[in-house]
Amino acid sequence: MAKSSPILTLPQDVIIEIYLLLPLQSIASLRQCCSQLTQSISCDKQLWVRLIDRDKGRRRISLLPYRRTINFANAFAVESWIRNAITLEKAYESNLRLTLDHTVVQDRLSATWAKLIRGRWCLVATSNVQQSWLSLWDGGSTGRPLRMRYSLSGPVMDGLVEDTPDGIHLALSIGTRSPHIQVLRLAQWQDHIRIDKLATIDGASHTRVLRGSLLGFAVRNGDDSFPQLIDWSSGKAYVLGLTRTAHSQPSPSSAAVHNTCWAMALWGDYVVVVLDSTITIYRRPNFSTDSIAELLEVIALGGSDTQIYIREAHCVICPDSTASDATSRGRNPSPNALGIIFRGNLRATYVTAIHELETSHHPRFLATRLVYWHSIPEAPDSTSAMRIFAGSTRSKILFYTSRPDEHDYRSDPPGLYFSDIRLTRCLNSDTRHADSNHPLYECAFGSSVQLSPSDLPLLHFYPYIDFDDARGILLITTSRGDFWTARVLREEILTKDSLDDGLPSVRPVGLTEEHAESLTMDLPMYYKYRSEVENDHIPDNLRSETIERWQTPGCDNLELPGWSKEWDAFPDFNRWVIPPLCWGIADNGFQNYSERSIVTLIRHHCCILGDPIPLLYDDYNSVIFHVGQRLYIIKEGQEDWYSIVQVLLTLSEFSSDPSRLSASRDVNVEQSYRDWNLEALDNIVQAYDESLEHVAMGDIDIEFDKLDPDPAKWTKEQWDEITEESLWTVDDTIQSLHAEPSNSSVLAKPNETVTTLQNASHLASTMHSGQNCHWRVLVILVETEDPVLRWGIVVAAKIFYNVMLNSATRFCSCSRL
Repeated sequence: MAKSSPILTLPQDVIIEIYLLLPLQSIASLRQCCSQLTQSISCDKQLWVRLIDRDKGRRRISLLPYRRTINFANAFAVESWIRNAITLEKAYESNLRLTLDHTVVQDRLSATWAKLIRGRWCLVATSNVQQSWLSLWDGGSTGRPLRMRYSLSGPVMDGLVEDTPDGIHLALSIGTRSPHIQVLRLAQWQDHIRIDKLATIDGASHTRVLRGSLLGFAVRNGDDSFPQLIDWSSGKAYVLGLTRTAHSQPSPSSAAVHNTCWAMALWGDYVVVVLDSTITIYRRPNFSTDSIAELLEVIALGGSDTQIYIREAHCVICPDSTASDATSRGRNPSPNALGIIFRGNLRATYVTAIHELETSHHPRFLATRLVYWHSIPEAPDSTSAMRIFAGSTRSKILFYTSRPDEHDYRSDPPGLYFSDIRLTRCLNSDTRHADSNHPLYECAFGSSVQLSPSDLPLLHFYPYIDFDDARGILLITTSRGDFWTARVLREEILTKDSLDDGLPSVRPVGLTEEHAESLTMDLPMYYKYRSEVENDHIPDNLRSETIERWQTPGCDNLELPGWSKEWDAFPDFNRWVIPPLCWGIADNGFQNYSERSIVTLIRHHCCILGDPIPLLYDDYNSVIFHVGQRLYIIKEGQEDWYSIVQVLLTLSEFSSDPSRLSASRDVNVEQSYRDWNLEALDNIVQAYDESLEHVAMGDIDIEFDKLDPDPAKWTKEQWDEITEESLWTVDDTIQSLHAEPSNSSVLAKPNETVTTLQNASHLASTMHSGQNCHWRVLVILVETEDPVLRWGIVVAAKIFYNVMLNSATRFCSCSRL
């Protein structure tokens, strides 16, 4: 009979204290010594719970939020939590290799938003002008079955999710004729998955924070002047302005240079709002008793010689913060510093952290110095982040990048980088008194690891990415109608009974809406007549509906010498008739927006989230317009020259006395506000399509036999060769089109099949079925401003399977959006 290890003769609580003196690696080694130690360590649930408490901060262990409660988890489950976290952390810091699963969306509808729920459920919003769906796939079942579809009346523009015991709460901005936010609950009861509608916030869009019944958003009734915080269960709301008090209604009595809201956070007793160039902090209101939300602090970003304009921001609780020694003074203590990761308009990405100082009366806050993110420290300008995606636990950050040189859009596909933020206490920071103006912490990015492009799908097509950083799973959707899940760990470490990854079980209350059948889309009238508008024809009912939409209360009798509001005679009506695009940058109307849509140009170049509404125009291509209470003037000249200024008058001040316009101060906003990263994102899509079209036509001098049918497998050298040859071909094509403006017929070689745009989708499905590919011609009429080119462009395509799925679906989108 084998002797027991001497240590096992001690009391169990003493054994645990001895084990806790050892690092985790030594405990794992000790467990291998004999079967008794293996049994003692592996089956001791209390030991593994104590190890989690000890190592969570020290080793940056990120535990799964949806793990089984400790009372119902055994020792093996608790151990698997630790092993999963540590293995995952090592994987993040090494050369990652991903395992991909691919799903094609029904009808290849464009995906606009997605969420990975509990590491298992893929919730994807897809739409075109005929239909819009929320679809739920079960990634934990064989074959990833589609478990639910919920119809909406417009596309999902953005959204937030909160996982609660009462269900998965969703706050979604819906792009209808009158945009609004729907608050929904995803749950199940007796194996039936359903969505309940909890509330609708009319006129609201651009969600920013969701916590319980509190919802923050940036736009209300087309006005993005002030973000709002609302209790959706009661409807009570606060407008968060730049005055010392934030009232229930914005004040129109004074004008200020506009600051767009990019992020919000509920941080302890405070509401943090991230604007263009400042961080504002409010005391969190009690919606039952408070009448105002008090403004406590305004922290300016940048320095005296540097101006920063934020174009995307995310708030994260810093995992390394040791501020827990702060005295809690309120119902919602803020023990940890709040990290703010943001992308500027000039392609730089930064991080800072704010923390609260100890005061006896009025709270004070300080921010750490700004730190740049570089994918490669030795080559700081090698990449720039176009989008930022924060992990579900906010412990990891994902950067969607491009090369900053526009000539590399074709040859260098977008990339993904993992990183995180690190917070360390400064030396001599023993005090937290408000007398000190020195930050207590230093904030920095951790090392960055690029995901191998060979492990990723093509990332060109406006991807939306959600990231479960505690389990190492990515959900990647595209505007081409498909999505992927990518796993960092090839083998599942977590035991089956360690997770609670099913949907919350919630008994239905009252009537539950079943939207399994497609609802009628409630889009702006423009989408019905888009093709006619692109042909420079405005139907009468669209014209009258647009003029009615432009009517501004209080401005019916607006008169100013030299200016007019006779919209039937407006020479630039065709360019103003296009409303804010429901699909944003992925909308087909975004292409050539500077020529076709003034509203899109204004929103994109000035980073305005609200709705520009024209008030007056003159004979010199100038228009006075407003966004909410803000007043602007756009002036246009020759050769695409224009300027946009914000007039420091409110709409109320201007409408009461238009003559004040000439004496008012204005601020030029276009040059400093433009988001060049979004420009890069659109250029990447266009460059990819152009390169693929040249490969498909076979009109460039490359070795086609050595080219893989899947563009995702093309090497950098092949992309470089295609790019160089494509650039030479463009000028020749344009010259030949000018020389032969005939629209009589389409030339086709033997064995070619001529198909119309309407048949492109069928052609793609034919390729998908694996039939032999021959030379085909895809006819696409491309309307241009040049009458010589108006007859159209014939695109001849040598169809490979993957080429067709990746290039022709964009052509199909002309009828889809």
